[in-house]
Amino acid sequence: MPSAVPETRPHTELIELVRAGYEAYNEHGLEALLHRLHPAVEWRSPFPENEVFRGHDGVREWFRRIEHVYFEVHFEPLRMLPEGRGRITVLHRARARLRATGAAIEALMAHRWTLGAGPDKRAVVLELVADGEQVAWCSRGYPLSASASGSSLREAISSFV
Repeated sequence: MPSAVPETRPHTELIELVRAGYEAYNEHGLEALLHRLHPAVEWRSPFPENEVFRGHDGVREWFRRIEHVYFEVHFEPLRMLPEGRGRITVLHRARARLRATGAAIEALMAHRWTLGAGPDKRAVVLELVADGEQVAWCSRGYPLSASASGSSLREAISSFV
């Protein structure tokens, strides 16, 4: 897998690269997002099962799996927190519709992007940051409760908001 970015790229450039990834997906779909992901990307997700999906085909497989439950999936970045070494955590609002009922759902979640070093600025790792409770909620297709306590993701969210 390609290495992460050394601390030479300004945070604003990293933020814009990540923001462009969300815009590409929301406006043009998965294939547009894949252009922003390195061919050897690791897509880490605790749902539908705790797995690492590798490469563009792996990312396609992850989306195939969630499309059995959701459709019209959109991600709205709310806050971006550069962590250094090419890593940015993004608090975002995920919106989708449940395939079974058509009901709209919404959840606050976080992604952690790690961008490649050198001239290749595509993401080399993208992971959903969640604990077991969020995974259970997301897997059932229910929105998260922002009022529950004890969640590392909720603590991260409260530091963003």
